[in-house]
Order: sequence, then C-alpha cells, then structure tokens
Amino acid sequence: MTSYYWGAFTIGRLISVPLAMKLQPRKILLGDVIGGVIAMSVVVLFPARMEALWIGTILLCFSMASLFPTTLTYAESLIPMTGKTTSWFFVSASLGSILLPWIIGRYVEGMGPNFIMQILTLTMLLAAGAYWGLSLASKKVFPGSSRDQVS
Repeated sequence: MTSYYWGAFTIGRLISVPLAMKLQPRKILLGDVIGGVIAMSVVVLFPARMEALWIGTILLCFSMASLFPTTLTYAESLIPMTGKTTSWFFVSASLGSILLPWIIGRYVEGMGPNFIMQILTLTMLLAAGAYWGLSLASKKVFPGSSRDQVS
C-alpha cells in the first residue's frame, strides 16, 4: 500500500504541473478538496471493504499531491506573499503535521483503528470548509476580480 500511496502522490504532482498552467488555482484546489472528501468518505462508509481502503488511499494521495503548492499559489493571488507570510504557511502546515499524529496516537487505543479514518475525514471536511470560507472572503474583498486567474 505504501508504494501505491507514493505512486499516486507522484502521479498527482506530475499531472498538477500542466493543470496549473491551464486552470485557475481555486479550481485545482476545489478538485483536490472534493477528491479528498470523497476518498475519505469511501473509506469511512465501507470500513470492512479492503477495496475501499485501496481506492480511498490512492484517490486521497492523488488529491493531496497538489494541495499545498496550489494553496500557496492561490494565496499569492489574494494577498502579498512576503517571506514572513510564506513562513506562516509553512509553520501552520508543520503544526498540522505534528498535531494530527499526536491526537490520533492519544485516542486510537481507546477508540479503535477506525478513529484514524474518522479524524482524516474530519480534516478533509475542515479543509472543504476553509476553502469555502476563503472563496466567500475573496469574493467580498475582490468582487468580480480575476486576480486568481492564470495569465
């Protein structure tokens, strides 16, 4: 499964480069978030099915491959990206990488292994909410703007 995880991640990164030249960052992000939510929903809804785990893992990694770099590109279209701003993105991402495994480790023993999938699904739903909030906020700040379009 690890090979498929990294293979899907690599293919997702490779495909995201030409996509980034053709599509707006917000559309790529929307696809990433929807793909992640669908992937984790498949795993959570069918916990006894090994096929669901494989399909969910591959789709999640494929979707996650361009999420962080596209988020930086999208943010750059909305706010000035200075070194300080960029560092906050990396600090926030690092905190997520630290906190999620810690939370899962603290509670997985008492709640069972499905807790891992539930937390990851919740994380993807929070990402979808953040995307939705950012989309609404950017429309209020830049109404009718084409700031996030690729030139």
